[in-house]
Amino acid sequence: MNYLGLDYHKKYSFATIITEDGEIKEKERLLNRKESFEEYLHKYEEVVAVVEACWSWPVAVELLEGLVDEVKLAHPLKGEAIAEARIKTDSIDSETLAYLLRADLIPEAYLRDKSNLQRQKILRITQKIAFLRDSLKKLEKEEADIKEQIDARIQELTKAKSEVVRDSIEKSIIELEQGRKENDEKRLSVHHTILELENLISKNESLFGDYSGWIHGVMKKPANSQKKG
Repeated sequence: MNYLGLDYHKKYSFATIITEDGEIKEKERLLNRKESFEEYLHKYEEVVAVVEACWSWPVAVELLEGLVDEVKLAHPLKGEAIAEARIKTDSIDSETLAYLLRADLIPEAYLRDKSNLQRQKILRITQKIAFLRDSLKKLEKEEADIKEQIDARIQELTKAKSEVVRDSIEKSIIELEQGRKENDEKRLSVHHTILELENLISKNESLFGDYSGWIHGVMKKPANSQKKG
């Protein structure tokens, strides 16, 4: 059996594999992509992995899925205490995790099953959709305000007699048009993201059962109107 300790970060993960005899087989920094993990782990037949229960642990578990025999989730605070007492270190890195796993000293946290992880992920997506809808309304208001300013400048331009004043007004109109263009690009990007997320929700709607009505309600409400229970 081989033991994998994974120290997960936002863009990269640090991985250490040790054998049953405690020999370090390989230490590597991995890009957080499935193909990077596949390349790293394909040469090992029997692997048990451990990941610390950080905020993004579901992503780490998903990267390991299908590539190792088992994934364990380590409780961060209890793990630090055990590491300090047994291995004389107060930090939890990939090597420490691997040694704790080999010694059967991992204080396990609750590892939710895949369906629950998927449900939690999509519940977070509904909140993001609501936030993006709120942002879209703000961008639409900003665009209307910019258009109003441009119309006002054009009216001023028709009445201006001084060439200096006309040049100044024309310059401000150009700047406002540029601002409207940038605003329009942001608005289209937000709208596209909302459509993608709504499509993801619809494809997984069967997971939610009694939650479906609540999800659709959240998706329709602006983020600033939502209250935490």
